[in-house]
Amino acid sequence: MKAELFFCERWGGNYKSPVTPMPRKKAEKLHAAGKPYCVLVGSETHPRATVHMTQTVAIVSFMNNNINPYVVYIFVRNDKKNPSERLFLSEAKERHYNDKDEVIMAFLYYFSTDGKTKIVRTVLIPERYSQDMEIVTDVSGNWSDYPEFGEYDDLLRFERAPKPDGVPTS
Repeated sequence: MKAELFFCERWGGNYKSPVTPMPRKKAEKLHAAGKPYCVLVGSETHPRATVHMTQTVAIVSFMNNNINPYVVYIFVRNDKKNPSERLFLSEAKERHYNDKDEVIMAFLYYFSTDGKTKIVRTVLIPERYSQDMEIVTDVSGNWSDYPEFGEYDDLLRFERAPKPDGVPTS
């Protein structure tokens, strides 16, 4: 069963609410023109995910129970000189929160189409420090077709690829 979709100008993360809600028809016109808009997946007030769409970028945020983005995927059209209908997951962010909704740890993944991947682990609480590593991994699961309006299921695939060996999980 497909999730219900709601549309707005953007998701107001600080306020955890939609900014300028809009009817489906207006969002469809923005999509056709390559103009930015946002999709709220599942609920207008408590979405399980948001999808910010532009002509060249799609940003997918998966929300936790407190409506905080705990995983964010950034897809880009890879070749700006010859844009295709394919998007590449170039960056992923994974955030861990405490009971006060403060980010206590984050993982950033930067992917290249050749499989080179930089991973940055940052601990923010109780004391800030970072570690990074570089690996080569299979990025074939990072590709997605640029969606037709209303067809965001492929972008919303949470499991894109298994975590490579040697990557810290906490």
